[in-house]
Amino acid sequence: MNILVLTTLYQEPDDCPDAVTTPVVHNFAKEWVRQGHHVIVIHNYNIFLKALYMMPSKIINKITNRLGYRISLDLSQRKDLAYQKDGVHIYKSTILKVIPQGAYPNRQLKHQVNKIQHILEKENFIPDIILAHAENPQIYQLYYLKQKFPKAITSIVFHGIEYLQRPGFTKWLKVYYPSINCYGFRSQGIHFKAQKTINFQNKYFLCPSGIANDYVNTPPALENKSIYRILFVGQLISRKHVDTIIHAVSAIRDNCYSLTIVGDGSDKKLLMELAKNKKLEKVIFKGKLSHSSVIDEMRKADCFIMISENEVFGLVYLEAMSQGCITIASKGEGIDGIIQDKKNGFLCKAGNVDDLIKVLQYIRNMSRTDLDSMRKKAFLTARQYNESSVAEKYLENVINNAT
Repeated sequence: MNILVLTTLYQEPDDCPDAVTTPVVHNFAKEWVRQGHHVIVIHNYNIFLKALYMMPSKIINKITNRLGYRISLDLSQRKDLAYQKDGVHIYKSTILKVIPQGAYPNRQLKHQVNKIQHILEKENFIPDIILAHAENPQIYQLYYLKQKFPKAITSIVFHGIEYLQRPGFTKWLKVYYPSINCYGFRSQGIHFKAQKTINFQNKYFLCPSGIANDYVNTPPALENKSIYRILFVGQLISRKHVDTIIHAVSAIRDNCYSLTIVGDGSDKKLLMELAKNKKLEKVIFKGKLSHSSVIDEMRKADCFIMISENEVFGLVYLEAMSQGCITIASKGEGIDGIIQDKKNGFLCKAGNVDDLIKVLQYIRNMSRTDLDSMRKKAFLTARQYNESSVAEKYLENVINNAT
């Protein structure tokens, strides 16, 4: 089949070093190529007014914390790209957005649709399925491309509900609703919240991430695992609640604990000062690491903690589970439902110090047999969500829900 993917979420070869991007959409696309499909990805790459690129770093950090993610503000990236990766044909197509998370000018929306149609004509590509990831501006593009290719199955996957909470967008969605065959949600939590805004009836499915097949071929070695080496991996921004982990480890007052923090972000200096004030000697800030180095850190760790809010899914949880970590995640966020409390991991209220302390104390009282059993269950859970299986299931869900 010919699969066209529309998204604002994609890693690019010219991304700046501090860019925070997700590989999830490409992971789906490369698996579909391996399964014999032809895939074109249109990456709607946001660019902003040049004045934003000139702002001082302090202001950019404030914007980052307010948005909950880091925007890329490198003038060298304001250009289109066309290339292939893992057999996927990728087109980075820039589109002007006046302010982050704001609306696109109508002229830009129409211009972008014309650019997409030109690409498809040049490639002589008639899509059988059109898949969108994230609402804005993809839902607009789905509507017009469905008119151009009426036989194509169309679907959109929600990575959050931010736009659904805006009255203007909800009206927009109702206009375009008939052009979309089915809806995907990155987690049960996102679907539950979205259903309060608009009734998706039975035309929906869950669209979780998939872990690299190599990580789940062999169960992790458990001989050297204990409970004291704690790991966090992610952006160092307020919604990740890394300060909660530092407070909790400090409150337990056990010198056996160590905390390794991998990642970078606007809160790094504040977190380093907090660790110093708490007199925690075994806190190591590793900075941003390569993916292979992150997996190495997971192999060495005993527990992985990330109790952030507004977490879309959290592939990093599955990666930690695949490497034998006792994993503590956020209750009611993206991974809730896949991680089942006290069975294959733990769920904790996002940013709640007291709740996290209780979980850590519970783990301290677990027997070695129970710890190993939980780690084995966590690995088996991660194995179910391998890249090949979730990509195949994704297409099956789209096709089945569209009929």
